Amino acid sequence: MNIYFFKFILWLLLIFSTGIAYSETQADLFLISSAISSGVIKTIHVTEGQTVKKGELLFEFDDRLINSNLEEAQANVRMASLKASEAKKEVERSIELYERTLLSDYDLQQSRVKYREAQAELAQAKNKLVHVQWDKDYSKVYAPFNARIKTLKCYSGCYVNNNFSTQTILILEKKVK
Repeated sequence: MNIYFFKFILWLLLIFSTGIAYSETQADLFLISSAISSGVIKTIHVTEGQTVKKGELLFEFDDRLINSNLEEAQANVRMASLKASEAKKEVERSIELYERTLLSDYDLQQSRVKYREAQAELAQAKNKLVHVQWDKDYSKVYAPFNARIKTLKCYSGCYVNNNFSTQTILILEKKVK
């Protein structure tokens, strides 16, 4: 296989996991892209030519929708947890009735199935909460290293979408000590 193909694959993995792409033609340039999140840029905290330190806030996405989704996901986890708890109690009651021959095999199995369904719903709700929390955590983008803002390619109110192709938001020039 061609070495450039492998370099391209590694570049894609880097950009889709971190949102930072390394420029092979200019070793000191890095692109900050929309690969991490999609949404509307709420605020850009830097200007072209500005020097930034590692960890400094570069820009942030509008997080109103993310916060709403987070509240919904948290509520869904609470509700699914209650359902799972009730389903577990129902299984325990069903076992007790079954042992006293007051409940059929079918009804006991039905209560067990409902409990498994409730456990699956709880797992799904927790998974969704993790995804929404991840979106919240990455709604703010920080400088990965000391750098100078070489180019701004976006502005406050700009919509970026990570579903179709990556969009460069700004270009960092790594600062040499």
